[in-house]
Amino acid sequence: MDRIQIEPDLSLKQIHKDNAALFIKLINRNRNYLREWLGWLDVTKTEADVLWYFDSTLKEISEKKALCYLVWEKDSIVGIIHLRDIDYSNKKAMIGYWVGEEFRGRGLCKKATKAIIKTAFETLNLNRIEI
Repeated sequence: MDRIQIEPDLSLKQIHKDNAALFIKLINRNRNYLREWLGWLDVTKTEADVLWYFDSTLKEISEKKALCYLVWEKDSIVGIIHLRDIDYSNKKAMIGYWVGEEFRGRGLCKKATKAIIKTAFETLNLNRIEI
């Protein structure tokens, strides 16, 4: 699943190395806002750091241990959402997500969360998502 279309202008697209430059720009614009919740923020400073993260996550995706999508509104990345630690034997996974401060209050995380949970339950046959 490379893409989940939520609404005409809102979609989840699997992370891709070509998006690293746009993603680090979103992170940089939101550093002060995100620092409260994201412990990795201070070690993710460059496009190379994002590429390392994308590479390691794409490996987990290929091993069916994760799903990771950038949240897109029209042609802009507004955030990220992922399932990690997918455990098929116990039918569970962990979810994480964030959107940039300028995109808050519009229900984007709620819509993205509903879409990825639907995928987890209907496609991956999971029955528990932990946050």
